[in-house]
Amino acid sequence: MPKATTPAQYVLILIDLVESQGHDRETLLRGTTLAETGISGIGARVSETDYAQLVENAFELTRDPALGLHLGLRLNLSAHAVLGQVMKAWPSTACALRLSRRPRCNPSAGARVRSNAFSTRCA
Repeated sequence: MPKATTPAQYVLILIDLVESQGHDRETLLRGTTLAETGISGIGARVSETDYAQLVENAFELTRDPALGLHLGLRLNLSAHAVLGQVMKAWPSTACALRLSRRPRCNPSAGARVRSNAFSTRCA
């Protein structure tokens, strides 16, 4: 079973968001593997454990209850990896989200995606 991961863009944008509020990167990264490796070698995805710790650290530093909303405002479609690509390809966000909930259509769930797996009736 694949391990849960988060797109690296979420991490990079969250780091930028917290640093732009004047907080220290070292404190933000505390308790993550990024504290040892830094972000220069970050891959395409980050472990869910590291992301959860980073979010916890970010909230402790900022004490901003709208932190997730601020992060969401900075994310573009490509930050959402495969789901972002699906959202670009389908006629509406509702359609893309509906399709992403179907296990056979959700690459994040580890399923194979076939071109005939999608329905165009989803407008």
